[in-house]
Amino acid sequence: KGSFSKSNAGDEAAYSLVSNECAFLTLTRAPLSTEDIDYTLGSLLRQIALNSCKNAMVADAHNAETAEFEPVLPGSQIALNYSNAITSALKKLPHSEKLLAGASAAQPDDDSICGGGVNLLLFAAGKSAFAQLVFDANGIVPEFRERLVALLQERAKRSFPGDIFCDVYTTDTHEKNVKKGVVNALGAGNCESTGKLETLALKLFDEALANLSEAESGMAVETFTFKAIGKENMERMMLAISTSLTYVTILGASILVALVLGLVALSVI
Repeated sequence: KGSFSKSNAGDEAAYSLVSNECAFLTLTRAPLSTEDIDYTLGSLLRQIALNSCKNAMVADAHNAETAEFEPVLPGSQIALNYSNAITSALKKLPHSEKLLAGASAAQPDDDSICGGGVNLLLFAAGKSAFAQLVFDANGIVPEFRERLVALLQERAKRSFPGDIFCDVYTTDTHEKNVKKGVVNALGAGNCESTGKLETLALKLFDEALANLSEAESGMAVETFTFKAIGKENMERMMLAISTSLTYVTILGASILVALVLGLVALSVI
C-alpha cells in the first residue's frame, strides 16, 4: 500500500511517496534556484523524516536552474523550511491504499540529455496519482519545468479523479557538461527541442499508465567508504558512480523505479 502528499514551507516544498512505512521525499524550490544540498544537511533532513517512518530517502530535485546560485547549507532559512516541509508532508499523508506502479523510458536525440535518457514513473493509490519525470540532464530551466508539470497534471486528471502530484527531476549529470554554472540546462535551447520533449513526456505518461500494475515496495540504505584525495577527485568519483548507475541495463518497470529513484537520491545522501 502507499500514499502521496506535498507540503510547502516558505519558498520550499517537499513531495512524499510513502509505502510500508518507508518514505521517498524530494525537495524543490522551483521556480527559485534548486541546487545541491550540503551532505551534512541532507543527513539531518533524513533523520527528521525518520521521526515519522522506519526508513527514508531524501533527494534534491535539482529542477530549477537560474542565474541566481543559492547554496543549501545547514542553519539557513532554506534548510529550516525544508525541515518544516518534510515534517508537514509526512503528517498530512492520507490513508494508504493499494499501490500501483508503471514506468516508461526513452532515449531522445537531444544535446542536453545524457545516457540515462528520460524516465517516467507513475504511481497510483486509490483515486490519487503521482507522476515523476526524470531526465538524465544537468538541470532544467523553471519555465520549461512548469510547462511539463502542467501537461502531466492535465493528462493525469483524465484517469484519476483524486489528488494529482507531478514533478520533474534531473540527475544533475555532468556527462556532457563538466563546467560549473548554468550550462546546457533543459529548456534553454530552441522551441523545437522543448516541443519534442513535451510530446515525449505525454507519450511516456500514456505508456506508464498502460502498464500500471500492483507494486511491491522496499527500501534499503547502505553505507560505504572510499578514499579520494582532494575535492576534484571526490567530484570525479561521484560522477563515475552516477554514470555507472545510469548505464545499468534495466529489465522491468520495478527495477527501473528503484534504480531511477536511487540515482536521484545520490544528489543528497
